Amino acid sequence: MSDLETLIPQAVELVIDGQPLAIKPLKVGQMPAFLRAITPVMQQIGGDGIDWLALFGECGDDLLTAVSIAVGKPRAWVDALDADQAILLAAKVLEVNADFLPGR
Repeated sequence: MSDLETLIPQAVELVIDGQPLAIKPLKVGQMPAFLRAITPVMQQIGGDGIDWLALFGECGDDLLTAVSIAVGKPRAWVDALDADQAILLAAKVLEVNADFLPGR
């Protein structure tokens, strides 16, 4: 990995619901809506890892909205994903955008 790649996070390639996606760091225009949606989610995440079921139960709507914003897909598309794919996608969105997350 080059110094530039270390400074600028690279896209993570995934295939979700049969569609290839490149999970990239947020663009500045996405940040206000993403941060509004993700802030309650981040308040629920502890230091011991993520309990995905509890997280979805407590603030699933916020999490799904944040994922939708981050990947540029309609919320209905995210809502229709199987649980395992939604969790994988959410985890990658959080990983790629860790520098922008409140409380990190």
